[in-house]
Amino acid sequence: MAMINEQTIEKMRKMKMNHLAQILMDLSQNEAIRSLTFEEKVGLLIDTEWDYRQNNRVSRLIREAGLIDIAACIEGINYRDGRNINREQIYKLSTCDYIRAHQDILILGTTGTGKSYLSCALGNAACRNRITTRYISLVDMFDELALAAEVGALSKAIDSFIKPSLLILDDCFLTRPSTEDAERLLKLVEKRMHVGSTIYCSQLQPKDWHERISEKIVADAICDRIVHRCHVINLEGESMRKSLKVGF
Repeated sequence: MAMINEQTIEKMRKMKMNHLAQILMDLSQNEAIRSLTFEEKVGLLIDTEWDYRQNNRVSRLIREAGLIDIAACIEGINYRDGRNINREQIYKLSTCDYIRAHQDILILGTTGTGKSYLSCALGNAACRNRITTRYISLVDMFDELALAAEVGALSKAIDSFIKPSLLILDDCFLTRPSTEDAERLLKLVEKRMHVGSTIYCSQLQPKDWHERISEKIVADAICDRIVHRCHVINLEGESMRKSLKVGF
């Protein structure tokens, strides 16, 4: 590959093709590729740019997901005895087929058993698969929706939680939701049923969710729509925060 004309490089930069221009310059100075055919050189150029853009996209998706632990990953999960984590189940979930099938995940366990870490690890896996993801605690979501309702922007706010292909709701039902909160959650759950997947993390079993929702008809509807389409993970054992190990 001959040295690239400076005018060509300048035109590429003006078209905001800066990284592609840099790759082209680097390849033009590489003696090892001179024996390649024209088609092979173009293929190498395109492959290198493709990988760069895909890696950038994954980084952006992870950043925009708002994961509480961006370092959490499937590879870091601790499968020690007593945690009740099925390695095969986690592997299958890490492929993100459940998202493509619009199925949900319910992660249950007492404080410190690693619910948030596991949900973030699955969120990280989704981002690696170029799947839009958003993480938020249920209380914070209720607060956002309440503020939006005050300024007449509730529908837009709800849509922002419907849009991600994967929504992670942490700390579900730690507090009792108001009637308005419960009705908004039901609306969100119904709208997401056929367009995305949701990971619900909770210290409480679903039967206890029902008790915390004052309007029982709404409680029935929420629990019915969530529980019967979920992959359930029941974490057990003592708090992982007592462990010195990196993985959760």
